[in-house]
Amino acid sequence: MRQRIFWAGAVAAIAALVTGGCGSDSPTSSSGDGGVVVQGVLLSEGAAVGAADLSSSAAQAKKVTVRVEGTTLTVDVSANGTFKLSGVPSGTFTLVFLADGVEVGRVVVSAGDGSQVSIVVQVQGSVLVVIDIKVEGTDPGTTPPSSSSCGINGGTLGQGIELEGNVSSGSSAAFKLSVNGRASFPIDVNAAAASFKCVGNAKTTSDAECKAAVKTGAKVHVKGTLMTCATSSAQVTATEVKVQKD
Repeated sequence: MRQRIFWAGAVAAIAALVTGGCGSDSPTSSSGDGGVVVQGVLLSEGAAVGAADLSSSAAQAKKVTVRVEGTTLTVDVSANGTFKLSGVPSGTFTLVFLADGVEVGRVVVSAGDGSQVSIVVQVQGSVLVVIDIKVEGTDPGTTPPSSSSCGINGGTLGQGIELEGNVSSGSSAAFKLSVNGRASFPIDVNAAAASFKCVGNAKTTSDAECKAAVKTGAKVHVKGTLMTCATSSAQVTATEVKVQKD
């Protein structure tokens, strides 16, 4: 099941929030030794995503649980919207988010032993939206997971990427992108929360017209984050889509 996820910038605020709690405001956490530490913030539905809003809008009506797929590691998000998972096996792992026991989304992360992952997410209806994610502090004695199996030339899992090509199917919310020279397969682009701009021959007078221009054959430039990548498939969560021409 395809999950719709979105990337935006709030790196500085994440670190301040997930490390600054104390007492009843401390993040709910799971136990574990070594490995990777994941610290997260869950914003309330409809909350603004600006850095100034992260510390004051984390409450969630639904009970949200985070688990690491393939392990026994699981944690409930606290009342103030924070959580922490310790001892997550290094390498590539999947965080599964459940709201009232129902899966709402997954996030694939790659991190070396001793790393810390900071993540901000939001549940919008039945969809998980990734607001920001950052991996830092890899143990110098370990080798980060290889991205050699990624079918996009120059692509690194979890990192920013810019791609240019033609829409092969889909619409402005989600489409497949054929990229000449960098991949031999269409790339899935999730642009549900991206900004759109039509330039050149595709210039329009409204956002609605610009989004409507994202159709089969349209030439687009996509800026975003490489969320998954294998030898024959990949998914990019777009933050910006520029439509260049039909």
